[in-house]
Amino acid sequence: MELTIDVRTREEFVKEHIKRAINIPWQDLDFYIDFLKGKEIMLYCDTGNRANIARENLQSME
Repeated sequence: MELTIDVRTREEFVKEHIKRAINIPWQDLDFYIDFLKGKEIMLYCDTGNRANIARENLQSME
């Protein structure tokens, strides 16, 4: 099962988000690296910019 992660701020997440998504702001992803290891994930935000930053950060942590 794929995890859908909304990398926007908590305030943005509360206003609107994809059903079943979890909120981990892109700046906080490093705190969740152990939880995310080995999982298939989809990252998203409003424009794709923060999701791309988050993807690059996660790839550099591997």
